[in-house]
Amino acid sequence: MLLSIQELEASCVPLPEVTQFFAENPHRPADWNDVASVRTSMSAAVAAFNATLPPAPDIVESEITIAMRDGYLSTAKVRKPLSPPRDASSPLIILAFGGGFIAGDRHQMAVEARAFVRLFDAVVVNISYRLAPENKFPVGWDDAWDSIRWAVANGSSLGADPQSGVILGGTSAGANLAAVCARRAQVEKLESEITGVWLNVPSVLPRHCVPERWRERHVSMQQNENAGVFPAHALRSVNRHCGWDEDSPWRSPVNSNHPLKGLPKTFIQVDGMDCLRDDGLLYDELLKRVGVESRCVLYPGCPHAHATFLPGTQVAAKALVDVMQGVGWMLSKTILADEARKALDLPSDSC
Repeated sequence: MLLSIQELEASCVPLPEVTQFFAENPHRPADWNDVASVRTSMSAAVAAFNATLPPAPDIVESEITIAMRDGYLSTAKVRKPLSPPRDASSPLIILAFGGGFIAGDRHQMAVEARAFVRLFDAVVVNISYRLAPENKFPVGWDDAWDSIRWAVANGSSLGADPQSGVILGGTSAGANLAAVCARRAQVEKLESEITGVWLNVPSVLPRHCVPERWRERHVSMQQNENAGVFPAHALRSVNRHCGWDEDSPWRSPVNSNHPLKGLPKTFIQVDGMDCLRDDGLLYDELLKRVGVESRCVLYPGCPHAHATFLPGTQVAAKALVDVMQGVGWMLSKTILADEARKALDLPSDSC
């Protein structure tokens, strides 16, 4: 999605609802140089939010361990229908959490995971991966790939039918993992093909990877230098913690020597008040220009991962409904807004 500089600037202006939310719920900026405090605050926030969710008697939840290439056992959370479809046609949806590669866990995205189970009779696997800085690049990326490969190969043992669809998805850092693992699957084939990739506020295009002709449009780091939730200096801290190879295919999906053409359907969500905004917008444009079916939704005036950080708002509800419809598109299933709201436990009059 190519926007003019003026349109990009306008997307940085907070919506009235966003301004009101932060006035009523003051946001204390995280110190991304202090890894321990970021982990503690993020885990506490996720636990507190999940505690507010209503019971889900229609969903079976469990945890499994997956062996990584070095023998490390990684824990994943699995959700599936209490009453599976009679034709055993449950697609497999694999989600990777966000947190700048230094924080976060499999307990994120509970709302989305539950809704995917309800709308698609899906088996949803929230994977884990080891975090930086203790585990430098590419340990976490290898973990994500090992978990995805295992889940696809063993989907039937979880109650899924990967032939009915395989979706990779994630938020922020997790979206990077989904994007680069989808690229890796072009080279190292999985036992079932990936049907679609959901990228929520992805980190996929560091500036040196942006085509020269578009670099004037890769300005979100400057325009959102001090934006709330995840300002530009936070991303610079994350880069230091990760210690990654900027030219590695694990760093950006465009670093692979394999052509972008042939990637599965991709659904991208981008926030205007986000230093990662232009990564998602320009990656969408790159995909479309090589014939990949890609849909991109921009949320002007919203901060990074606003569906997570602005719970209860209309803009958060809209983003969640959009996810359900976007994944439905990738699975060739039409989802009405009312259906999505019900599956998400949202009020019928939201968004």
